[in-house]
Amino acid sequence: MSRQPGPANSPEPRRVAGASANGAMKETFESIVIAFILAFVFRAFVVEAFVIPTGSMAPTLLGQHLPVRCDQCGYRFKVDVADREGGGHAALRLRQNSNAVCPMCHFPNLLKAGMRPRAGDRILVHKYIYEFSKPQRWDVLVFKNPSDPNQNYIKRLVGLPGERLLIIEGNVYVKPLNADHSLPWRIVRKTDPSANYDAAEIQRVLWQPIYDSAYVPLDQGRNGRRRPLDYGWSSPWVQEQGQWEIEQRRSYRYDSADAGAIRCELQPQTRHGATFYCYNQLKRNAIVQHPLEELRIAARVQPDHEGLSICIKTIARLDQTGIDPQPLTVVGRIDATGQAVLETTESGARQKTRILDRRVVVPFKAGRSTTVELWYVDQEVSMWMDGERVLQWQFDMEMSHLMKRRPLPAGWYPQVAIEVSGTPVTLHRVMVDRDMEYVTFHPQDMGQIARGALSKRGGRIGNSEILDIQPGQYFCLGDNSPLSHDGRFWKANEVDPWVKKTMLADPDYGGGVVPDELIIGKAFFVYFPASYAVAGTKIGLIPNFGEMRFIH
Repeated sequence: MSRQPGPANSPEPRRVAGASANGAMKETFESIVIAFILAFVFRAFVVEAFVIPTGSMAPTLLGQHLPVRCDQCGYRFKVDVADREGGGHAALRLRQNSNAVCPMCHFPNLLKAGMRPRAGDRILVHKYIYEFSKPQRWDVLVFKNPSDPNQNYIKRLVGLPGERLLIIEGNVYVKPLNADHSLPWRIVRKTDPSANYDAAEIQRVLWQPIYDSAYVPLDQGRNGRRRPLDYGWSSPWVQEQGQWEIEQRRSYRYDSADAGAIRCELQPQTRHGATFYCYNQLKRNAIVQHPLEELRIAARVQPDHEGLSICIKTIARLDQTGIDPQPLTVVGRIDATGQAVLETTESGARQKTRILDRRVVVPFKAGRSTTVELWYVDQEVSMWMDGERVLQWQFDMEMSHLMKRRPLPAGWYPQVAIEVSGTPVTLHRVMVDRDMEYVTFHPQDMGQIARGALSKRGGRIGNSEILDIQPGQYFCLGDNSPLSHDGRFWKANEVDPWVKKTMLADPDYGGGVVPDELIIGKAFFVYFPASYAVAGTKIGLIPNFGEMRFIH
C-alpha cells in the first residue's frame, strides 16, 4: 500500500520550526538594536544623565559625601569631606579621624581615617523642556559654567529675566526691571500658589531640621565618651504647664484634660553651628551661625478622647514700625469644635489680639493621629493638617522698613510652645525646622558681599547692590547657601573668551547671571543615589533605591 503524498504546498514541519526560530531571533536582534538606537537618541536629544560633583545643592542634591548614622540616637545625616581633604571634590579616602556632630543629639560620631566618600547623586536632566516652556522660579537648572565650558553647574533658579532683585535677611525680593520707583518690591515666596507646581513641595524640600523628638540618645546625655565634659544632652522641649512625660521619650505624653503646655528651648540647639548645615561641618570656615525666625513647628497629635484643643505658638517680627520692631506672638489654634484660627498677640501689658484667618475644619478624632503644623516663612503664616494648608495669611513689608531695621543677633531664637486641653493626648514626632537662608557674605571672605544683596552683619547695615537681570538672563543660587559657589560670588567679567565669542549673543555679558544660551536643561529625577557600601572602607556596591526621587 503506497503512502499518499500530502498537499503540494504543505512545507515540512522541521523546516517550519527552523524558519520560525530564525525569524524570531532576527526580530529580537532587530528590536534590541532599535531599542539601543532609540535610547542613544533619547539620551542625546531628550534626557541626559549627570553626576552631582559638589555639595552646593545639599541637602537637595548630594555631591561626594560620607553618610553617618548617629551611634547614640540613630539619626542619619550626610557630611561633605572634600575640602577637609584638600583635594577639591576628588578625595578618595578620609585621611584622618574626624568627628561628625549629630544635629539631633549633638553626639560626636567618629569617622575613621580610610573611609571612602560616596559618589554624588546621579540625576536625569530634561534637555529640551525649555523649548516648549519658560524656566520657572525654583526650577533646578543644569548649565554650562560661563568661565569653563567643560564644566557643568547645577543650581536653583531664583531670579527671572526682566527683574530687579535684592536679597535681605536671607529672603529674595523682586520688582520689574523698568518699573516706576513707586512700584513696591515683593518678597518671593516658595509657597506661591499661582506657580505651576505643588507649592508646598519646594518649601518642604528646603526646610532645615533643628530637632525631631523621634531621636533620643541611648546614653541619655550622661556618657562622657567623646562628649564635652560640660555638656549633657536633654530634650529641648520642657514642660511649662501641667505634668508631662518628656525626657527619654520619643513621644510626649500628657495625662490630663486640663490645660497643659510645653515650650522648646532652642538656644541649646544653636550652640553647634553644625545644627543647621551639618553637611558642611567638616569643611574649613564653613560653620555659619544664623538667627532663627522663620520656622516650621509640627507634631502628630493623638487624643485619647473627643474634645481636644491645641495651639502652636512662635514669635516673629510682623511689626513694620521703627528700626527695632517688637516681635509678636503668632498663634495657630484649633479648638474642640473644629474652629481653626490664626492670630497674633502683642507682648507687654496690652495683649492686643488680631485675627489673621479662620475657618472650620474636622475636629480631632479619638485615637486617631493628625499631623498639625504651623509655618512662619517668607512673610507668610500658615497652618496645616495632614499636609493640607487650612489657614493662611500673607503680608508685604515695605522695602524702606526692611532696609533700615536692625538685624537680629546671631544667637537670637523665638519662643516656641505647644498648648493642649480637653483630653489626655500623646504628641508624636514633635519637630522644629528652619527655613533656608541666602547668606549675603562669603564664608571664606567675610568682606565679600553677595551680588544683589543688602548686607546686615554685626548689627551694622551695609550698602545695597541691586541686581538688574536683563532679558534672556537668569540668577541661580545653590541650596547649600553658606557654601555654594553661585551667582552671588562669581567674579565679574570672568567669562571664557571662547564661550563669549561662540555661544553668547550679548557681547557685553559680564558674569553673575546665566544666559539662556548656556542652559542645558531642567534636573527632574535622581535615578541612582549614592549606593550602600558593604563595609565602611569599601566602595559602594548596593543600590540605594530608597533615595530615588523627583527633584523639587
